[in-house]
Amino acid sequence: MALSLTNRQGKILALLHSGFTTRDVVIRLKISDSILQKEWRAIRTHVQISIPETTDDYRTVAMFERVERMDLEAESCAAEARLRALMDISPEAVLVINGRTGVITKANNRAFILLGYSPRELLHKTMEMLVDPDLRSKHAALRNGFLNSVRKRELGFHPPIYALTKDGRYIELDIALTTTNATDDVMVVCREVVADEESVHGINYELDSSFGR
Repeated sequence: MALSLTNRQGKILALLHSGFTTRDVVIRLKISDSILQKEWRAIRTHVQISIPETTDDYRTVAMFERVERMDLEAESCAAEARLRALMDISPEAVLVINGRTGVITKANNRAFILLGYSPRELLHKTMEMLVDPDLRSKHAALRNGFLNSVRKRELGFHPPIYALTKDGRYIELDIALTTTNATDDVMVVCREVVADEESVHGINYELDSSFGR
């Protein structure tokens, strides 16, 4: 069955087959990125329905899809590197936590110093290890509630929050919590509050405040 393409779609396919990038195609054909995306979806649909896998057109589409996947992976790696760089230069402790499982997936050097844990001890563990043992099950429910509400907190606008360090101390923290609709990750930025009076050992937690409740 012959492939039914418009003149512009044929030019797009020919340029991609010749090794031109999508940016080259946009410039040469004087079209917008959104038009290219629309035309590409139409080309891909036609090829998948009408063209045998042995043809050059089919191979071009398959190759371009592989390139698209590689580009997405490269963008993801670049975003990861930017996030890591920002975390490392932050003067505050920063944790990235999977909001559904509570697993700590990333932390900066300041977080390791503040909490007293090595990367091996802290990463890939649940954040409930930083909570009073008697309140850990309740904390997991509050964490899930936070993700569902998709709230954002600002530093300094809530009652004190306390974290349990490796050596058994409770440290008072101001925190900011943010999440996105795209992922389940929660970024927690922590700033230690220096106690002026008595120790915070044995403090009665107000965990509901941790996630805006």
